[in-house]
Amino acid sequence: METVNFNCPHCGNLMAVGTNLLARNVRCPHCKQVVRAPAAAGEPPAPAPAPAPPPITPTFNVPKPTEHHESIFGDLHEEDLFGTEHAKPTVPPEEPTRPRSPMEETVQIPLPEPVYAPLPMPLPQNAETLTFEAPNPLGSDFASIPSDSQEQRPSQPTPPPPSEDRPVYRGRPIQNESPGTPAFAWILLAYSVVITIAGGFFAFQYFTGDTKVEHPYKAMPDVLRQYDPAKKTQVSFNGLPDPKLDIPADLFVKLGDEITIGDLLVQPKSIERQKLVATTKYVSDPDKSRRVGESLVMTLRVKNLSSDTTFHPNDPAFQRAIDTNQAMAPYTALQIHRTLYHGTFRWPPDTGTTEEFFDGQEADREPLKPGAERDTWVTVAPAGVRTSGSLSLLRTLDDQKPEQAMLWRVQLRRGIMKMISDSGQEMDVSTTCVIGVGFKKEQIKQ
Repeated sequence: METVNFNCPHCGNLMAVGTNLLARNVRCPHCKQVVRAPAAAGEPPAPAPAPAPPPITPTFNVPKPTEHHESIFGDLHEEDLFGTEHAKPTVPPEEPTRPRSPMEETVQIPLPEPVYAPLPMPLPQNAETLTFEAPNPLGSDFASIPSDSQEQRPSQPTPPPPSEDRPVYRGRPIQNESPGTPAFAWILLAYSVVITIAGGFFAFQYFTGDTKVEHPYKAMPDVLRQYDPAKKTQVSFNGLPDPKLDIPADLFVKLGDEITIGDLLVQPKSIERQKLVATTKYVSDPDKSRRVGESLVMTLRVKNLSSDTTFHPNDPAFQRAIDTNQAMAPYTALQIHRTLYHGTFRWPPDTGTTEEFFDGQEADREPLKPGAERDTWVTVAPAGVRTSGSLSLLRTLDDQKPEQAMLWRVQLRRGIMKMISDSGQEMDVSTTCVIGVGFKKEQIKQ
């Protein structure tokens, strides 16, 4: 390539440019000033016009892999450790609203950079670089800006060239990862096997072990009672279950079937509408009997299956009327849909009253001996008795269809159970249960 030599108008040093850079802005490799190359050979160079304020962010134009290094004085100097060119700084194209003419292009002439050993990286395919050398022993490269739309950019600070007193820094070589230790892998494998076996064992114990929890209605503390619970030492329990809990399947029995809970065998025999007569016993006054109207009565056959325990299966406390002043509602109640209908009499009895009952319930005063059986019955508040919180049952019953299913919840004493006290001692405890008797309206006898 032909070159043209001329003196820098700023520092006076000789510099050379190729004929393809004539009449273009170049940078002196000695004083770093921008000058304009002569338009023809022998014409003195003119100082370059003052550049416009550049944007802040610089970009770099990396040479194409297929483009060869050119020198106006000879072969490529060996300052580059790997024999390849350094990436040359370049400028991104300016915005389309500010086009520039070819005469405003500037060629940057950097001094040689310190030798580094960077990791190899792919070069962009669209990079274009024009290079030439000045007639000096450093063999500096020059990079032109080929695009007409590019702005003039300030040169980047050039690091000093390498010298004998300045060490050449090289990139740290990539170290291959050492292969894993087989012994450590075997330890991890053994650990995972042990943990898997242990997890499976405990899961098997959890899902197949004897972890079944009994429904609270199956065995409740016998804390509310009028009759003696088989003459056993009684203890106090807190936290009775909610009276509105659903009846579990093992405590449900259909009308006419049998169910056994603890030492008690129960068979609901019949449900019928009856006119009832109530009797009240007073402390000092004579007893009084009165007709209270019609209500539903369910008769149950109960049998004591124990060989050595005597107890009262039914109790006036179980059939008490609902009282809004009491914290716990009765468990014995007739359920139609989600409405509960409770008993007739308040319990404990009012002041001056010793007992209230319906005629026919006198047999419940006597305990049921081992192997003995008898009939007992439960009822709900008749239409002629208005107790606190009672509802009219017969009016609701007349509105139901014949196939309407109903549930009668009944609390009964089931006998003696072995329990562990708070002190850790085993003791006999009288317990109760709540069963559910299912029937339909069409099964009610008139």
